[in-house]
Amino acid sequence: MSLSARDAEYTALERIAPLLRAEGYEVIAEPGPADLPAFLADRRPDAIAVGKNPSLLVEVFRKEGNREAAKISELRSLVEERDDWELRVFYFSSVEPMLSPVPNTTSAAAIQAARNVSATEPRAAMLFAWSILEAAAREKIETAGPRPLNPNALVNLLAGEGYIDQEQASELFRISGLRSRVAHGQIDCTAPAEDVSRLLSIAERIIQDR
Repeated sequence: MSLSARDAEYTALERIAPLLRAEGYEVIAEPGPADLPAFLADRRPDAIAVGKNPSLLVEVFRKEGNREAAKISELRSLVEERDDWELRVFYFSSVEPMLSPVPNTTSAAAIQAARNVSATEPRAAMLFAWSILEAAAREKIETAGPRPLNPNALVNLLAGEGYIDQEQASELFRISGLRSRVAHGQIDCTAPAEDVSRLLSIAERIIQDR
């Protein structure tokens, strides 16, 4: 199963963001006009990274080609005379991992670890719990495939396979929005322990399914 361009871009950004945060940046994915400086006001970059000098204009491409090269050249021209901004380009192929199913015993142990973490740091536990949920889905559902699933795709997959009902799907869509904000640097979000528990309960049910 191959990712759509949008899903691949989303996956790439999720893997890029921690690298940029490790450099001291705050990463804003799909920034809106209010997030952008005046010289980028009519642009829709994949992400920007701010909080230190220079700020970064981040673009992610599926491949290298003439069209991509032309866009890179155009974007570079916007920042080449500036000391406060820099263009940073990534390609899907360099950041998209191939994933293997994880044994149920490993996921079961991870569930307990996530519950322990939830008591002291629910934001970290939420990211961990979502990872466990995806691992459980990949182990049980052949069509999950070897590539990362964006949150909406994971929810739709679980609903389509009958592991969650419509009400639970709605809850997971809500939680996925919170999870994505935390993953992309909105670290002042509150992540309720109840939401972590919901994720882990669903993952546990999937693991126990025969």
